[in-house]
Amino acid sequence: MKSGKVSEAILKRSVFNNIKKRRPEVMESVGIGKDCATIKFNDERIVLTTDPVTGTIRNVGEYGIYKAVNDLAAAGAEPVAVMISILMPENFTEKKLKNIMETLESVCAEQNVEIVGGHTEVTKIVNSPLVTVSAIGKPIKDKTFSLSNVKEGQDIILTKWIGIEGNRILATEKREEILLKYKEEVLNKAKGERSDMSVLKEAKIAIEMGATAMTDVAEGGIFAALWNLGEAAGLGLKVDFKSIPVNQEGIEICEMFDINPYVLSSTGALLIVADNGYEIVERLNEASIKATIIGQTMAGNDRIIINGDETRYLEPPQRDEIHKIKEM
Repeated sequence: MKSGKVSEAILKRSVFNNIKKRRPEVMESVGIGKDCATIKFNDERIVLTTDPVTGTIRNVGEYGIYKAVNDLAAAGAEPVAVMISILMPENFTEKKLKNIMETLESVCAEQNVEIVGGHTEVTKIVNSPLVTVSAIGKPIKDKTFSLSNVKEGQDIILTKWIGIEGNRILATEKREEILLKYKEEVLNKAKGERSDMSVLKEAKIAIEMGATAMTDVAEGGIFAALWNLGEAAGLGLKVDFKSIPVNQEGIEICEMFDINPYVLSSTGALLIVADNGYEIVERLNEASIKATIIGQTMAGNDRIIINGDETRYLEPPQRDEIHKIKEM
């Protein structure tokens, strides 16, 4: 198999079909578009998720925390704690391990999350550091925020812009090459700020405004997130391609390396589904968070992208373009 997240067909056939044991405490379990599990003990619920960092070998600490914490926020939970597994190759140094931990702690402090445990090991089975973050949170409201709750005729909102994580990795990994063509100002605008990768603020506002469901736009980019939304909800979608917000500088550096920004990891962008899309967009804009209605859910199974007079149909998620960077 190729590097990257396995296809939806393989997930269904060889992963999900082999998960058969069920427990009554589990309220929300595995499935396409479901990044978190919800478990109920007596009258208390907890939300769980886990994410590895595989798209880069630099600054691995920051990406794992944001991915896991964002998944919890999109599920309507307040992130509380994380457990971290770090596997290192034999040529790794203690100084590099310390740097990873300092970054992890820095992001956790920013997100108000505590590191409560994990595992740290040197092993021959990896040739670069592999960080996996498991996170736990507590629901903000009694309502369960799941894509399976989405109904037809609802607005689809996208916060910030596409390619946030991928452009940040690209600008870091290919800095010298980019600076041969563009000024540092362009590179820095493409890279953005580390805090751009957090969705805690917009998720909290969306919850307060009565959103139905949310999902972090991560692996596979905006096209994968839209497909997973439709698949999990069992509905069709109609999306206006030109309304999908982009970072122009990010688009330019993507073109340098023949990378499709619509299939590029976008951790930090949040898809929100709601009945009152315009009200939520207005509230987010008031909070200085860019937000745009990009489409609506609809009956049926057609997931349509409209670009002027052209109509195309979404397909199951492709391999994230971030893996091209590792192969260059």
